[in-house]
Amino acid sequence: MRKIGFLAGLWALTASTATVGCKGDDPIVDGTGSGDDGGGDDGGGDDGDMGCLSDDDCASYEICEAEECVDGDRNNSVDEAETVLWDDSVSGTINPSGDVDYFTFTADGGEYVRIESAHDDDNGDTVLVLRGPSGKVHAFADEHATGGGVTDHDSMLYAYLDEAGDYTISIEDVSTYYGTEPQYGSSNFAYEITLNEWSRFTVEDDTQDSPNVSVTVEVINSWYTVGTLIQEDGDSDWVQVVLEQDGAELRVDGMSDLGASSATPLVRIYDTDGTLIAEKASVGPEDYVMYPSLPRGTYSVELTDENGAGASDAWYFAFILAMDPADQYVDEIEPNDVESLATEVELTETETDNGNFYSYGNQQGYADTGGDVDWFVVEQPYDEATMILCLNGAPYGSLGVQDIAIYDDAGELLASVEGDENLDPTAVIDDLTVGPGTYYYAVTNSDDAVGSIGEWYRFVTYLAEFVPSSYTCP
Repeated sequence: MRKIGFLAGLWALTASTATVGCKGDDPIVDGTGSGDDGGGDDGGGDDGDMGCLSDDDCASYEICEAEECVDGDRNNSVDEAETVLWDDSVSGTINPSGDVDYFTFTADGGEYVRIESAHDDDNGDTVLVLRGPSGKVHAFADEHATGGGVTDHDSMLYAYLDEAGDYTISIEDVSTYYGTEPQYGSSNFAYEITLNEWSRFTVEDDTQDSPNVSVTVEVINSWYTVGTLIQEDGDSDWVQVVLEQDGAELRVDGMSDLGASSATPLVRIYDTDGTLIAEKASVGPEDYVMYPSLPRGTYSVELTDENGAGASDAWYFAFILAMDPADQYVDEIEPNDVESLATEVELTETETDNGNFYSYGNQQGYADTGGDVDWFVVEQPYDEATMILCLNGAPYGSLGVQDIAIYDDAGELLASVEGDENLDPTAVIDDLTVGPGTYYYAVTNSDDAVGSIGEWYRFVTYLAEFVPSSYTCP
């Protein structure tokens, strides 16, 4: 079984007797800067042991029923929803288990919003749901809108409000939302919801040469968020990205769940000369688009629809991120178009908990000419090893597809695979058993490749004393 994840700096093999791995990405935060996850204590109150005349006589997680304070609150349905003001926060408690709380606000239509939840309970995990004036779900978020975690907050929802009217926010425990057990609620499960109007979004008329949104990426591993509305057929909106890190990986992610939006996001990245270097459809639901390593400079991001369609509800958000160069793959060393000039793959050895050893190396390259062949050399250090070579690129925005081959020191072909842009990863060799010695990897452009700086690739190779049951790919 192959386990596949596109995580810079994280390589893991799993054997039937051991699971091994290395440190992965740093936490991603929203906006700039970072924070902590908070944390509560095991405190709480004595439920239902005091008399009362009104809810004000009870603790914040209780209500007054029959002159007795009991667990609960008053906003348990849309009809009972409490009002939240724009650019303000409200508080509540998920108590008892299964509790769902509702809040409402009024929109004029045409606003972009960010709705956040935060709490201090280590056991808590909330889901936010936004419903439109008709009562239908407009957007939802479990963790960050991209589908991953985010420091400082629990869930973070983004949406464009294409209709005027009353919108409803609900918050609940993640198990309650998904209908799984056990559902969690507690006097400690206090939360805060914040409703903000989002001010960074594209506006017509804009072009690649004259974008109306500019993002300066100053902080590594922080999201810089832009909303967009593809209102007319064939429309493209543009974002200028000023990258202040040298050699950083540039990513553009999207919403993992597009909610009520009718858009199918298509995102393109252009270099400082306006040349297309990465392109991907369905950004968000089908992961992010990226370019491996870029110098400081000013780049362009095009936001459009895969089908060329536009509508008043064709909206989405782009989350722009620079990854730390220290977490990147190692660049090939050109020229390396013959075996004698092969780039050496530096291996890192790791020992499993059961005393098994494996080594891994990660590399990236660019098939920038039509007939480009990039050669790499690796030294196999074990008496016998399972050799794995896993290459990827096209599913994350590369404009080309590459084939791979493995040769021994005598030049004999041991294995080869043609790349397939419809696969993720695009090419894998994982059933090769080899002895100690020198081996060569050849990465070749597919027959129809034209060669450009946008035709990049990444690979990871493993040499393991055992037969892995799973492994991580680029």
